[in-house]
Amino acid sequence: MPFEQYAEPRARGRALLVEHLGLEQGDVAALLQAATNVIGTDRTGRCVELVQLMRPTQRYQGLSALAALVVGTRELGADWWGQPHRHPVTRLHREGPVTPDQRLAALPPEDEPPGQSTILDLGNWIADDAAVAAWGPLVDEVDLNDPNAIDRIANLPSDAAVGQRLTAHFDSGGVVDAVVEERDAGVLGTRLVGKSRYSTPADVHWGWGVALPAPGPFPLPGDPESVYGAPVDPERAERLRTEAVAFGWSPDDVGAPWTTRGDVCAALARLDWPWLDGTGATQEWARATEELVDWP
Repeated sequence: MPFEQYAEPRARGRALLVEHLGLEQGDVAALLQAATNVIGTDRTGRCVELVQLMRPTQRYQGLSALAALVVGTRELGADWWGQPHRHPVTRLHREGPVTPDQRLAALPPEDEPPGQSTILDLGNWIADDAAVAAWGPLVDEVDLNDPNAIDRIANLPSDAAVGQRLTAHFDSGGVVDAVVEERDAGVLGTRLVGKSRYSTPADVHWGWGVALPAPGPFPLPGDPESVYGAPVDPERAERLRTEAVAFGWSPDDVGAPWTTRGDVCAALARLDWPWLDGTGATQEWARATEELVDWP
């Protein structure tokens, strides 16, 4: 099954890791060493604990967030961890005066996937704060899925003037510019201009996720052997392997019979997961294969 169209973004992701993290290979051990050097042993250890709470096939997301935290801390300084988090647009506390260190230490919310919400939120926080430091203040939220570029900013500053260039927030660490224009009867509006852009931590978060062969396997310090060594149901595994060949992957990519969680993760990586073509059949296959790993 061809995935040549993803070679370019994967190469860009690897280039980002080299540029901002110096990780030629992008391996987990190198990332953890960089994290220890930048955010410290205790924070790195807690981040590892949170990633270990995630499903094995989702670990790459937590590691992507950790990569963003390393780069963001280099940009913003270690003091960032002790400063109350503020939303990038309102600049008001959305969760009360919670610092990144407090969020890192807190128990994961009971109604959220274990570990996932905490470390992903921290990655988003530092991406947003780096965007504010680079381009702020940000005036409003916009939805870039809306094709209309006119009057997308609802909350203009009271001192807005015709011709003024404003910056709006649209995604974690993402901003887009707008110019103020005059409408009928002197009413002010805006028009989105230029290209959207992301802060460096947001770029690195994306880069780790696309550059590495998700979902691993990504063993972490302190992992029990069962994380990747636990056996999987042989009948389910063989059925899914057969379906993969039927979809068009080569027997070499599918590999030898899958006997452990690690075997399945490695096969998914060779099959360019999660770079699937979006059809219902392959998406259903991917979900079933993830379940083989996450709930063997």
